[in-house]
Order: sequence, then structure tokens, then C-alpha cells
Amino acid sequence: MFVELNVLMEAGVFESDSGEKGLLAPYGRLKLCGGRACDCRAPGIPDHLDPALCPHEPKDSQDPISPPKMNLSTGIIFCFLILGVSSQGLGTFLREAGQGAKDMWRAYRDMKEANYKGADKYFHARGNYDAAQRGPGGVWAAKVISNARETIQGITDPLLKGMTRDEVRKDSKADQFANEWGRSGKDPNHFRPAGLPNKY
Repeated sequence: MFVELNVLMEAGVFESDSGEKGLLAPYGRLKLCGGRACDCRAPGIPDHLDPALCPHEPKDSQDPISPPKMNLSTGIIFCFLILGVSSQGLGTFLREAGQGAKDMWRAYRDMKEANYKGADKYFHARGNYDAAQRGPGGVWAAKVISNARETIQGITDPLLKGMTRDEVRKDSKADQFANEWGRSGKDPNHFRPAGLPNKY
């Protein structure tokens, strides 16, 4: 904190109301910075004090009222520390998730191509099984994709297939059972219907 003084005298010694002493320069306004007389005028303007030029004032880069700001890189590092994921672990997880997503897509593609009655649970289990073999990232991808698919089917099946809500609920429960079966590492052939071509 500083005090500005207006003086109309020659250079000399002054004493402030608080008892602090300092030196006066021979021109108009001075500032008392931490008990010292301070010549902090702006260049070319002798009667104007510029706090930015004062070597005795702390240089705060932030408004003292505003909260401290965190840059993006610090935020990302902080998130990694909170999650306990190293950059190598995160890369591995994302790679596994990508591979697991491909496994799921391949199983759904084969299911559409086969168009075989009663085979959908097998393909659900197979896709989840293959994805889970990739690692934790694959398990995560399989679960997200399976849940999203069941949610979408819960909306579209009554409209496109004429299924009742109870039928949709029952079918979704059976699908999720097959999904979990495969994700847990159990053999998807448990759901394989007789007569399904060997290519699947």
C-alpha cells in the first residue's frame, strides 16, 4: 500500500501522519512506498505517479479478487494424476478400446450378413468376448457399445418391428446376458445355434 503526497516545497525530509519519514524531491507528487519516499513518476509527466514503474510495489500479475487460473497442460496433467493413469497406460487403454470397437463392429456386421434366426445372442457374446480379450480398454468399449445399442433398440424396435415394450425389455435382458457372458471371458459358442455356417 502506498500514500501519495502533494508537496509544494523544495527537497527535504517529511513525516507522514503515521510517523514514517522520507525524502522529498523538488517536484510535486511523491509516493510513500513501504516507508520510503519514491520517485515513481511516469516518463515525461512529472506530476503523475505510475505504480507500474515503482520498484517497491509488488508486481501482481493477477487481480487479487479473481481465482488463480490453470492453463490447459496443467489441467491435463492434474487429471492424469487424479485418475492414476500414466500416459503409456492411457495410450494402451485407448488402443485396446479401438481394437475392441472393431471386434464389436465385426460381430454386428457378421450378424447382419448371416441373418440367421436365433443367432443374435451368439454374435452379441462373440463380439463382447473378442473385445474383452484385448484388455481393459476392450472391455470398456464392449460395454459402452452394447449398452448404447440396447438403448437405441429400445426406441426403434417398437416402431420398426412392432414389438411391445415387454417384448423389447425381455429381448434386451437376454441380449445383455449374452453381452456379459462374452465380456466375462466365457465361451460364446454357448449361444451358437445349430446350423450356423462355420465361417461365423
